[in-house]
Amino acid sequence: FVPTDQQLRGDFSQAGRVIRDPLTNQPFANNQIPANRLNPLAVNYARKFVPATTDPSGLYQFQRPADNNPTSFLIRVDQAAGSHNQLSVRSFLTRRQGPSAAGNLPAFQESLGVNETDFVGGTWTWTVSPNKINTARFGFNGSYSNAELNPKLTDAEMRELGWSANYPRYNTNAPAIAVSGFFSGSTELSTLRDYSTYSWSDDFTWIIGRHTLMMGVDTFHTRQEGFSVSRTHGLYSFTGNFSGLGLSDYFLGQPTTFRQGNPAIDRTLGLHSAVYFQDDFKASRRLTVNVGLRYEIPLPPKSDLDQTSFYRPGQRSTVYPNAPMGVLYPGDKDTGGETLGQAGYKWNKNYWAPRIGLAYLLTSDQKTVLRSGYGIYYAPAWANVLGQLQIYQPFIRIIDLQNPPSFSDPWAGYPGGTPHPYNREQGAVFDKEIAGFAMGPNYREPMMQQWNLGIQREFASNFLTTVSYVGTRGTRLQYLRDINPARYIPGQSTVANINSRRPLHPDFSRFSLAESVVNSGYHSLQATLDRRFASGLTILASYTFSKTLTDLNSVLTNNGGVPDADNRRPEWGPADHDRTHALGTSWIFQIPFASSRRGVSRALLHGWDLNGIWSMYTGTPLAFVTSQDRALRGQPNRPDRLRDPRLDSGRARAEFIRRYFDTTAYAANRIGEFGNAPRAESQLRAPGSIDVTLGIFKRFRGFSDSHYVQFRTEMFNAFNRPNFAAPGTNLDTPAAFGRIVSAGDGRIIQFGLKY
Repeated sequence: FVPTDQQLRGDFSQAGRVIRDPLTNQPFANNQIPANRLNPLAVNYARKFVPATTDPSGLYQFQRPADNNPTSFLIRVDQAAGSHNQLSVRSFLTRRQGPSAAGNLPAFQESLGVNETDFVGGTWTWTVSPNKINTARFGFNGSYSNAELNPKLTDAEMRELGWSANYPRYNTNAPAIAVSGFFSGSTELSTLRDYSTYSWSDDFTWIIGRHTLMMGVDTFHTRQEGFSVSRTHGLYSFTGNFSGLGLSDYFLGQPTTFRQGNPAIDRTLGLHSAVYFQDDFKASRRLTVNVGLRYEIPLPPKSDLDQTSFYRPGQRSTVYPNAPMGVLYPGDKDTGGETLGQAGYKWNKNYWAPRIGLAYLLTSDQKTVLRSGYGIYYAPAWANVLGQLQIYQPFIRIIDLQNPPSFSDPWAGYPGGTPHPYNREQGAVFDKEIAGFAMGPNYREPMMQQWNLGIQREFASNFLTTVSYVGTRGTRLQYLRDINPARYIPGQSTVANINSRRPLHPDFSRFSLAESVVNSGYHSLQATLDRRFASGLTILASYTFSKTLTDLNSVLTNNGGVPDADNRRPEWGPADHDRTHALGTSWIFQIPFASSRRGVSRALLHGWDLNGIWSMYTGTPLAFVTSQDRALRGQPNRPDRLRDPRLDSGRARAEFIRRYFDTTAYAANRIGEFGNAPRAESQLRAPGSIDVTLGIFKRFRGFSDSHYVQFRTEMFNAFNRPNFAAPGTNLDTPAAFGRIVSAGDGRIIQFGLKY
């Protein structure tokens, strides 16, 4: 959504929201911002980068540039070394360079993205004896990505638009501007990433009578390097806290927050190993039992640059004596007297993972099998969490300003002057009211329990059906909890004094503590029908009826995660990816035409194949939010839910798109309260999707009998069905609230030729 011609002149009479004067807190006459109150920088930026629209609501639609033409290389070599050894080496490389979006304005869609992936793997299989086989594997996975943000702005162009000459810059990237519910220009994120994973494993299988014994070890080493210029060009957010609408705040030149920092370097290392033993035991003619035990050794990731911090209330750092009380760093003494290292948490040695499974033939014809299993699994250490530590002081100097004094000169009046440029080598600096981040003292790897019970039955000819119950329980999932939320004081709380009402004031604003406390659950009925390949036809159909529950959707977030950071109990409900029904069918059909013919008729009629995929999914739960912090606690807010928001599903499509749900069923949350809308609406979901992909293939004989040419046509969304995106759910974006403004891709047809 972009400003209309009226709004560019300050006229918000059609905005559907009362616009207030931040100086008096009274409504502007006729919802009109006087011309002399319009911020020159805001107007100039809008006229240069924000497109005009004729839609009365401000909707502007355009096609983003896309590039789906990577260059790939695949090499595979297999070699038999005698009768007992088999060697295999394979490599897959991909290179892509093309447009990369930065924000949602057309002017910022021409950024250049570079992505490279490398995979090299090898396998050595040694047949020790007829009942003993050893398999060793090694692998390397590498990924490299970088983005060059466009357009650029010179210093002269910045001043021409209205920015102050005092605005600090590390590069020529345009400052990022995010207007809640409307548009975002550029992006604060721009990082060069170079990730590598080296893996090695060895598996030994020994068959002894009715036992098949398997044992082995596997190890992988990760290296995560990055150079980030994110946030160096500055990020403004306009949320409507001052005048009631993000766009009116923008034209008044009243940003809610401003963030800027210096470039950041990250180098994080990880090592994860495991050993296992497993026995497949054929207890009887009908019963087979599988028992296994795996021991995980997930060493905590460590920062090779000592960019790690710990939170220990009441302790003072000796490594950085000027650091705020309670924050320690590698080299400091922990509570028990041991020296803190480069890892963000201690290694827990109790990672035992037992598994058990069974298969039992229920009928004498051996066509009906009961299968069941249970296992415990641990996720690898979350290196990305530790990597976030490098974007906090003292490693870099990112400062979040609440209610900056000026759009054009956000650092005006900052104590000590503009804090940039910053160089840590010249002395670590700790500002007041900075964002904090540290690893919690009891942080551990996530654990998952999985179980299933199912029946398989073979019937007719080549048909196999399976019906199963599958469940999962996740515990110790990661959560970044804000341990420093503002306290609401009736009659004394404002947006401007949020930080002063935080317990750790004046040292910190938000302080995120990485904890492993989130839970999740998954229960499903799964059914499949498989027609094995026969007479040129194979079919696989599957259906899932499921429910996924959790108390937090996004675990990698620094915005507090939930409204009340100390109470996640009301958050338990459907996950944002929960889909109640999922149906998928795929097929391959080799048309048996003209197989016995010769000459031209065989060339034209023989060798045709058809394949397809038909998928249907119900929609995901809707999550309702607000941009304005009416709770005045520096945490996410939600609206109040007044009644059931569902409308008649049999309405005309145009009405369905314009008003997906009853928008009057939600109202702004009351001052000092977070709002009572649930984290996810279990009864109100986004539109479902139906997608059909069809493929037609024709084989022609090549220059010899062993060669052939294949012509292929593939149609994605073959019937051109509109799969609508979720409607707007931000109460403070009235133009988009309850309205569907986008959909998935229409029909795409591609052709290919392979020899």
